[in-house]
Amino acid sequence: MIILGFNDSISWGATNAQRDLVDWYKIEFKDATRNEYLSDGNWLPTKKVVEQFIVKGKDPFYDTVVYTHHGPIVYDASFHGDSEKNAYAFRWIAHDESLELKTFYLLNRAKSHRDYMAALDYFSGPAQNFAFASTAGDIAIRIQGKYPVRRKGEGKFVLDGTKTSNEWQAYIPPAHNIMIKNPARGFVSSANQYPVDPTYPYYVHSNNYEAYRNRRINRQLSAMDEITPVDMMKFQNDNYNIQAEESLPYLLKLLDSAALTAEGRKVFELLKSWDFVNSASSVAATYYEVWYNTLYRNIWDEMTNSTASLSLPSDYTTIHLMKTDTLLSFYDVQSTPEKEDLKTLVRQAYAASMDRINTWKIENEKEPQWAWFKNTSVGHLLRIPPFGYHVENGGNGSAINATTGSHGPSWRLVASMEKTGVKAWGVYPGGQSGNQGSRFYNNLLTPWAEGRYFRLKFPHTEKETAPYRYYTTTFNSIQQ
Repeated sequence: MIILGFNDSISWGATNAQRDLVDWYKIEFKDATRNEYLSDGNWLPTKKVVEQFIVKGKDPFYDTVVYTHHGPIVYDASFHGDSEKNAYAFRWIAHDESLELKTFYLLNRAKSHRDYMAALDYFSGPAQNFAFASTAGDIAIRIQGKYPVRRKGEGKFVLDGTKTSNEWQAYIPPAHNIMIKNPARGFVSSANQYPVDPTYPYYVHSNNYEAYRNRRINRQLSAMDEITPVDMMKFQNDNYNIQAEESLPYLLKLLDSAALTAEGRKVFELLKSWDFVNSASSVAATYYEVWYNTLYRNIWDEMTNSTASLSLPSDYTTIHLMKTDTLLSFYDVQSTPEKEDLKTLVRQAYAASMDRINTWKIENEKEPQWAWFKNTSVGHLLRIPPFGYHVENGGNGSAINATTGSHGPSWRLVASMEKTGVKAWGVYPGGQSGNQGSRFYNNLLTPWAEGRYFRLKFPHTEKETAPYRYYTTTFNSIQQ
């Protein structure tokens, strides 16, 4: 069964939708046994499940998980001794029964937009942005999932688990889920951005909407014309950094270039002439990323040094505040007796970034090109170091090529929905074999890193698959 791909009539893709589908409930237990908990004045019984973990060379480890009707109690007294987290139930939509497999079963057989819509009705979660195109010329996107109807602000903070009035009371009807078909602009896109305008009647919230990649996508697609599959391949590997475009010129203005060392002025000129592209060979990208990230940590040191789990302001919010509020109290670093301002932080972060990169250059005996400094690693699923690989690749988390040191676009697909037959190309960072001794274990890593694609075959009969079969696995039947 194909999860993301195409058939002879439609193609579809999906990205994680930024929707709040989790709540935490503070539970009041009757006593330390956790056998009962309070709900609307009544003591309800908990359910306890013993989980067994098999540990190589040791006795099995057993953990007792306490369940309420809200969901499991995630932390207990053994969790790092943090008693503040001991009585919270975790409510997640994906814990509900659902029929996601039926969605993909039907998508594999879909012929039209109507079939696509019918298939998505069975998908509950985790919520996804399902993009669609067909050989009939239709395009669409639907943000599909099972969403609780929320009051404005509901779910941002811990809820009182003793009151059923705080529970999810209703769900958004599937017909009211966010969707668009054949828009006048000629394209649909999703990159974890805020998905609706103010006219949408339901409250939509997430704490980490993307602010840059989606704008680059819309900016480029709005300007492109007569787009070919090759154009789309290049587009998916675009390394342009809007965050740098919107922040670096301002940061450079806050530096007194005349007061810099000779090396500092050299880097200043390098950054001043940079094209904001995080290409694999870019040295300027490395200096910008280290400088900005150092500055970000120093601004929000009150939060990063806190023992509490806090949601940090986004890069977009941070840059907006730097430009609009030069007297923000957070510019003062808590660990120093001096009272720093924004210019001081910018200068200190610049000097610290120079020191860090110089140390890296000495340790690695090479220039700090972005691909080597970023050090993108494609790790083994079991985190076994010898079975992981470094790949030389540009991009960053805010670029269309959203590749960081440990995260990136794992499946690139371009499908041309032609009436004479679908043509498609794809690549992913790995290989078609899970055997580390096979030449097909990692043979797609370099093509993926270099932005190269392979034509995807779509055989219609078993006979047509013969040229592409390298081996066949036959399973023995179980003897009764």
